[in-house]
Amino acid sequence: MATSQSPKQNKYPRWFYAVIISIPILFFVFLEIGLRIGNYGTSWEVFTELSAQYPGVLGFNPEIMAKYFPNLKNKPTPVFDGFEKDKSANSIRVFILGESSAAGWPYIPNASFPRVIKQKLELLYPDRKIEVVNLGVSAVCSYTIRDILPDVLKQKPDAILIYTGHNEYYGALGAASTQSFGKYRKLVNFVLWLQGFRTVQLVQNTMKSIAGIAAVGDEGKNGNETLMAKVVGENSIGLGSELYQAGLSQFEGNMEDIIQDCKSAGVPVIIGNLACNLKDLKPFMPLGGKDDAQLLYNKAKSLLAEGKSFEARALFVKAKDADALRFRAPSEINRTIKKLADKYALPFIDLDSILSARSITGIIGNDLMVDHLHPNVTGYRIMGLVFCDKLLSTGILPVPTVKMPDAKIDSLQSARFPFTSLDSVVAAMRIRILTGSYPFVPKGSPNLLTRDFKPANYLDSLAIKVVERDISLEDAHYRNADAKLEKGDWSGFEKEIRVLIADRPMNSVHYEKIVTGLIQTGQFDRAMEYLTILDGFQPGEFTYKWIGSIQVSKGAYETGRKYLEKFVTINQSDPVVWYNLSGAYANTNAPELAIKAVKNAIHLEPRYSDAIAFYRQLSAAYGMK
Repeated sequence: MATSQSPKQNKYPRWFYAVIISIPILFFVFLEIGLRIGNYGTSWEVFTELSAQYPGVLGFNPEIMAKYFPNLKNKPTPVFDGFEKDKSANSIRVFILGESSAAGWPYIPNASFPRVIKQKLELLYPDRKIEVVNLGVSAVCSYTIRDILPDVLKQKPDAILIYTGHNEYYGALGAASTQSFGKYRKLVNFVLWLQGFRTVQLVQNTMKSIAGIAAVGDEGKNGNETLMAKVVGENSIGLGSELYQAGLSQFEGNMEDIIQDCKSAGVPVIIGNLACNLKDLKPFMPLGGKDDAQLLYNKAKSLLAEGKSFEARALFVKAKDADALRFRAPSEINRTIKKLADKYALPFIDLDSILSARSITGIIGNDLMVDHLHPNVTGYRIMGLVFCDKLLSTGILPVPTVKMPDAKIDSLQSARFPFTSLDSVVAAMRIRILTGSYPFVPKGSPNLLTRDFKPANYLDSLAIKVVERDISLEDAHYRNADAKLEKGDWSGFEKEIRVLIADRPMNSVHYEKIVTGLIQTGQFDRAMEYLTILDGFQPGEFTYKWIGSIQVSKGAYETGRKYLEKFVTINQSDPVVWYNLSGAYANTNAPELAIKAVKNAIHLEPRYSDAIAFYRQLSAAYGMK
């Protein structure tokens, strides 16, 4: 019988297939290692040391914004809020997560609600280090917050406060943003994770180079297109549309991830719902039809004029929800926030109702908002106080060291509020740039609010330089302070520099500036307040000289002697210090040292008349030369 045999098959050993599979994997592994060794790309660190001037102090890394705004040349800048790399045992550390309203736009951070919280906690816990770290950034949404959260949790916060939701459509990576990786939440978060690999960054940069993609500019001089306009991709988002639902879905999914991660880390979370300008902002983009946003808005205005505020508010809300240009969060976002707060038993703040109750008509308008959704100074203050009260009432923080009536706290906070007329004028200019541009006017229209503005005084001219980025806000405060000092207004000078100290409490340059000006005008007691603080965190020649000199002038010779002796152990070339030290020695029964010190002063400055006269006085009194 004939038999058939199948042809012999050549089979490779298993190790051969393993090698074949491993080759591309090993290639990318070694490429990744090589890129890291060569320092290519970025590690996207959320927190970095701020500068050599602040050793051991971390802050929000401004470079990380490139991760979320890949196509913008000028990225939004995080708030400069430093905190200790190694958390102190006596510190209270609170992080605030959110967008531009958390950052405090259009004001400097001193007027933001996180700073209001910090100011109140400092009054209640004077023996503790208060670190309220503002991580709010303009034009971000829940994707950014979710992405940075793991690094936030590593910093051992005592609590996290969240105010976010307005930017889910046009904020970076949002459902309808120009800065987007797509509309699928898991994909976007996966791409954000992948960007930590240098190989991925190399591929992205190569593709951009081949395609000739250049980063587009941000807001520039003379009221050009704003960041708000730059991030708008698909501008028409109808109520209930697929894109509308995508924004809601990404928000709920990201927020649930954020809350679960905080819960897993044992970090308490307080969340507030959103407020916006209902009464005094007409819809950006009505779509017509039965529920046309503009018709609803007009009817609401009429009802309000008739005194029917309850019915009017309901229609204002419907008009806002029907507005297809979604810079204000739809009501469904607030319902999602409340649902998640209930589901995870989070302390919840109904900010919408609280601000409405504080509004003149019971409907939020220009009395508490500067534009479509950013509060004014009063609005931010209300938000800060209610967040702080919730922190205290829920037992998240320890019992305050100081018991003080709310009226007393309010009075102290108002008196110490680090904010000047210059800050108000700069904020007003920023509002002009925003509200004179799209979407407040038709796209492509000139900004008449900035074009027709004529500076009426010195503050106006400084504000223009700040918003056009010719000078920094810090520089503007210095210039205004110097102008006040030239007029003899030491109190106005002090207030300008105090604004900068409140914003950069560890910057010795601001303390030296304010002390020098106050001494120049004879305000020694006021100068001593700042010298004492500066000597507490950065003692050195400056504090030794001036604390010592002021103490000698006040007759506190022992204290003055101690500080001036510290100075001359470092620097022996200041004749004024030797002169003051000679006075301290003479009044502490050390005549020989007094003679020696005053001779040093004369040696350094032979025409120093006061020193020469004092030397003659000492020589006559003690018979020494």
